[in-house]
Amino acid sequence: MKVTVERHGGFAGFHCGATVEGDALSAEQREALAAVQSAGPAAADPGADHFVYKIEIEDEGGKQVLRVPESRMPSVLAKIATQ
Repeated sequence: MKVTVERHGGFAGFHCGATVEGDALSAEQREALAAVQSAGPAAADPGADHFVYKIEIEDEGGKQVLRVPESRMPSVLAKIATQ
């Protein structure tokens, strides 16, 4: 499994991201990822200049893409994008 986390938006439209192998995720990151997956779609945060995270999970079953507003993004997963 590969997990890609990208952060988009903010005041300057800043973009950053990184990809990690699933076995490199900590137990806390795996738990947070499972919670985000089970939470389903989320509305964007109100107001301007908020970040939006895109999480791609790719495994033998295919690719899943999640879009998560800044307010619902667990910090342990957000750190992957800004490593």
